[in-house]
Amino acid sequence: MSKTVFLDRDGTIIVDKHYLQNPDDVELIPDAGLSLACLNRAGYQIIVVSNQSGVGRGVFTEMDVMLVNARIDDLIFDYGARIDGYYYCPHDPDESFKCNCRKPADGLYRQALSKFQIDLSQSWMIGDKMSDINFALELGITPILVKTGYGKEVQDWCGLVSESIREATLVILDGK
Repeated sequence: MSKTVFLDRDGTIIVDKHYLQNPDDVELIPDAGLSLACLNRAGYQIIVVSNQSGVGRGVFTEMDVMLVNARIDDLIFDYGARIDGYYYCPHDPDESFKCNCRKPADGLYRQALSKFQIDLSQSWMIGDKMSDINFALELGITPILVKTGYGKEVQDWCGLVSESIREATLVILDGK
């Protein structure tokens, strides 16, 4: 069983550019690459869980999502970091069909569990939206809200809040 950090993608490790589809537009949040490398060195596996409703809305394709994720891998490689898995919900939340993979539902976790040994008692979630926080609470793991992306707009969360992924990483590494 491995300790794991689940991460939201847009607004948490990369700058949220609203329906990002072009890999050339990927921009890491400051210190994201270094933060991921520190988590890797501390023995955490890193799993990205992301809602990508642009697929279901026809704004971009699943191939676009994979190319953006590959670009993230390229950028963090320079820091000696790696992401162990990417899982995303491609569904349009406005459709009548209700999937079990859109955060905060636990479907993305269940997909990851089919590949990874995950010790929830030693796992964390870092994200910039309440859907990320609620995803963590659904799993019974500790969430950290970052103020990058949409996190700066969240006013009603009284749990752990960090300015960025860098500060969230320090919290995790300090075991707080």
